[in-house]
Amino acid sequence: MIYEFHNSLCEEIIMDKRILATAILAILFASMAVCALPKTAYSLSAPTLTISFSPQLVYGGTVVTCTVQVSGGSQGETITWSKNDSSGSFSQTSTTISASGSSTTTFTSPTPITDPVAINITAIYTAQSAPANSTTKTLLTLPASANVDYNSDKKMGFDDIVAFVNGYINFFQGPSVYNATYDLNGNGRMDFGDVSNFITDYLLGASAIVINGN
Repeated sequence: MIYEFHNSLCEEIIMDKRILATAILAILFASMAVCALPKTAYSLSAPTLTISFSPQLVYGGTVVTCTVQVSGGSQGETITWSKNDSSGSFSQTSTTISASGSSTTTFTSPTPITDPVAINITAIYTAQSAPANSTTKTLLTLPASANVDYNSDKKMGFDDIVAFVNGYINFFQGPSVYNATYDLNGNGRMDFGDVSNFITDYLLGASAIVINGN
C-alpha cells in the first residue's frame, strides 16, 4: 500500500515537472518570437526653423528685426544667433522661444560700406526636448549712398520714381530749386549720370527686398 502511494506521488511529481518544463519552453519560444520581430526605430523629429527680416530693404546702419519661427520646439527653449561676417552686431545672441513659437533679436547692419554686403544670419536651436537644428538666411545690406527710398517706406515704389523725376525736372527751373538729394553722382547738377545711378540703385534696392524676403 505504501509502495503504491509512493509510486503514485512520484508520478504526480514527474507530471508536474513536465507541465512546468512545457510552460517554461512555451514562454522561451514566445520570447524568442518577439525578439525576432522587425525593430521599429522611434526618434524625435528635429524642429523646423524659418528666419524672416524686417525691414527687407536694408542699408548700412539699419536696425533689422530678425525673427525665427520654430515649428516643433517648446516655449522657453534657447535660440543662439550667429553670423559669418565680423561686421554688424546683434542686440542679443541668445534668445528664448515665445508661446507663439517665435524668437526675436535685432541686428544693426554694418556701416559705412561702399558696396553691397551679404551676411549669413544663422539661428541655432538646441534643447533636450528635441534634436538640435539650425537655419541660415542671407541678409543683403546696401550702401547708404545707394538709398533711393525717398519716401522712407522701406520699399521701392512708384512714389520714389516720381520723387526723382520731380527733382530732376526742378533743377532746370533754376539753381534755387537744386536738391542735392537727387544729384546721385554728386557733380552739382542733374544730368544723365544721375538717371543712370537712380536706375541702378532702384533695381539694387528691389533685388535686396526679394533676397531678404525669401
